[in-house]
Amino acid sequence: MTGDVRFKELCLAAHDPQRVARFWAEVLGLEARPHPRPGVVGLWRDDGPVLWVNPADDDKVEKNRVHPDLLVTSTERLVELGARAVAEHEGWTVMADPEGNELCAFPAPEPPRPGDPPALLFALCVDSAEPELLAAWWAERTGADVGPGPDRAPRWLHAVPGLGGVIWKFVRVDDERRSENRLHWDVEADVEVLVAAGATVARRPDDEIDWTVLHDPQGNVFCAFDPA
Repeated sequence: MTGDVRFKELCLAAHDPQRVARFWAEVLGLEARPHPRPGVVGLWRDDGPVLWVNPADDDKVEKNRVHPDLLVTSTERLVELGARAVAEHEGWTVMADPEGNELCAFPAPEPPRPGDPPALLFALCVDSAEPELLAAWWAERTGADVGPGPDRAPRWLHAVPGLGGVIWKFVRVDDERRSENRLHWDVEADVEVLVAAGATVARRPDDEIDWTVLHDPQGNVFCAFDPA
């Protein structure tokens, strides 16, 4: 079945959720709101939550396999807010938030307007040794359009339901996975349909959660909520 999954929000694990939430709220121009679950901070736009920052007992110790791409007015402004530059590339800068979570900063094509936030999320990137296969799997689930990456391989998803104009990029990286992604996504979907398509269940709803934790065919964790 095509198009049975809708993107919901992003979730980021943080040792200090308040600090990390403040950074991302300032960077993306979002409103930080507390959540009934202890330690959780939601970052909202007027039409709903964009990012949940969840408490984690452990510190980040390795490169994230999921990261955002941002259009930025100035990398210096991100540094003032608590980021640091990690590596310079032709056309973009790899940076890290206050807990070391990677992001890629690309120059905004136009000057900022009064009131614009320092950055705009324009892509979500997922590392994969076989990005074409993973892009095809998620395209089939969401009904998104598959487009080429810079190498012309079909691994970028456009018009993902729930993602607005954000591109979902699957990036060719051979790094071995050693831990769960600290940044993951939530979807609205029928869990059994996902399982039939190749996802695996890590945790069912219980006394603590009312959603299902799954892994996609390449091990990326995501959470599924019943469709509204």
